Amino acid sequence: MKNLFPLFLLVLLFAACEDDETMTPDPYEAELQLEIVTGINVRDTNGSPIGSYGNPNVFSGEVDFYPNPAIGQANVIYFGGSGLSVKQYWIFSATKNTEYADIDYNILLNNATYSPDEVAALTVVQTNTVNLSNFALNLDNFPPGYYRIFYLMSDNTLLWDNIYVDPTATDLNQLTSERSDDF
Repeated sequence: MKNLFPLFLLVLLFAACEDDETMTPDPYEAELQLEIVTGINVRDTNGSPIGSYGNPNVFSGEVDFYPNPAIGQANVIYFGGSGLSVKQYWIFSATKNTEYADIDYNILLNNATYSPDEVAALTVVQTNTVNLSNFALNLDNFPPGYYRIFYLMSDNTLLWDNIYVDPTATDLNQLTSERSDDF
């Protein structure tokens, strides 16, 4: 029995040192990290959907952010019609992550919830109390990059979307084609 103990320790050490890159990403890990963007829903300047890049981990319900990608100014509109409005929003910098391309976020995010306190605790780039069903956002001072926007609705539900902002771009079509290779 004493002879097996060193072998057991060796096996335990080997298992602990296993290469993390070979492990399959946990879909809940991406979900729980508020700063991860796995894709964006692309919308034109009228709010019409164009498609998506990557696999967006969004839970935006009946709230649209457009245009996405955004140049300088963007719009937010709630189109649910049930008397709800966006009570408050938060925008913060996010990190693009392509490891979770095969996750079905429509199923995963139906069971996910964040609290407004969790969102407000992040390093926020912009926040405001609006109590409106549609409004414009000035993004001129944002550095180019990926962001997440959270909406606290008037019924206290929390929705979110992934966005790309580049206030230095001159043409939305060019910016959209550049993002298509990003995911």
